[in-house]
Parts: sequence; C-alpha cells; structure tokens
Amino acid sequence: MTETPILPEAKAGDHTRLIGVSEAARAAIIEEKIRHSGPRVWFIVASTASLTESLAEDLKLFRRASGETAAGLNCLVLPELPEDSSTGPGNFEPAGDRLATLSVLQDFNPGDGEGLVVLTTPRALDQPVPTPDSIRNLRLLLHKGASIPFGQCVDTLNRFDYDAESICEAPGQMAIRGGILDIYPATGDFAIPVFTTNSAVATINTTWGDVKALYR
Repeated sequence: MTETPILPEAKAGDHTRLIGVSEAARAAIIEEKIRHSGPRVWFIVASTASLTESLAEDLKLFRRASGETAAGLNCLVLPELPEDSSTGPGNFEPAGDRLATLSVLQDFNPGDGEGLVVLTTPRALDQPVPTPDSIRNLRLLLHKGASIPFGQCVDTLNRFDYDAESICEAPGQMAIRGGILDIYPATGDFAIPVFTTNSAVATINTTWGDVKALYR
C-alpha cells in the first residue's frame, strides 16, 4: 500500500489544543467551536481509539441539543489498523472503515454547507493509506434501484477479498442463493440482498435505502 499523507502541511494557527477542560465539558466546547467556524474539515486527534468513538457520539449529541438546523455535522472515525501488515486478516474490517472515512473525506465539498469531523489517533494517522485514485478503485457503489452486471458485481467482490459462503454471517462475506446475491459489507451491520434478473443484472432491494458503498 502506498504511503500517502492524510493531512496537508498545516499553517500556523490551524491547530487547537484543549488544556484544562474537564472531560464532561470537552465535547460541548469542541462542538461550539466547530459550529461557529463554518463548513470545513476538522481533524480531532485523541489519545485512544475508544475516546474517538465516545467523542463522535457526544459531538452529535451536542449538535442536536444546540438546535442548529442550518448545517449538519458528519462525524467519522479513522480507526487504527490492529496489525502492522496492512493485509493482515485482523485488518479487514478496520481497513474497510478507514476506506469509508477516506472516501467521504475525498469527496467533501464545503459548498454543501455541512461540516466534516474526522476523529482519529496519532497511530492511525501514522499508518499508510491508499492514494486517492486507489480509493476510487477499492469502492463499489450500489445505488437504490441501479443495476450492474451480475458477474461484474461478483468479480469485484472477489477482487475485494470477500469470502463466498453458503450464508452471510459476518462482514466481508457474500453468498449466492439462486437469483439472490447476499452481501455483508465490510463496513456494514447486516447482509444486503441483491436480486438478479435473468442472471444478468443485480438490483439492490429498494427496501434497504439509498446508497451502499462496499469497500475492500
């Protein structure tokens, strides 16, 4: 995997360090600063991975409590890879989560009026990431109602190292049941059924919502 810097060289004054703030007030102070700074990308570097998760939830909670409706707040976590090798088996799920966050970061547009907050740790920032072009090649978007060739969908999942099983029970698995292709996204919480027509095209069930991205 090519080492690509996540953060550009920051200018003086672009860093904010919280000192002397209690744990209970931390998220409220950060959310207020973000809310009054306009749409932009914020990187929040916490000391531990568990702190990034709790801060993400607290920031969204205080944004809702503020009553601010003009702009949303998208909080994402850039997780650490637990194994030193980027291709280690224990890295499959966190690697998918990293790609999902990097993909949103790559597509971020401040003109949309929504701020983006990426919470991470020093170790996660120090780990290698794909190049921007590689991120696009490691993503498969299944749009609600959209169709793609069935074979292409399966071939792409194979290239993403998804395991073919009789039943999808864990992230990174797929299963073919007659005319149905079940996909359990590496970044998902449940399997998604994709229906085939004449074994030629795959169409995501409209019951499952809008867009689902599948990552390597």
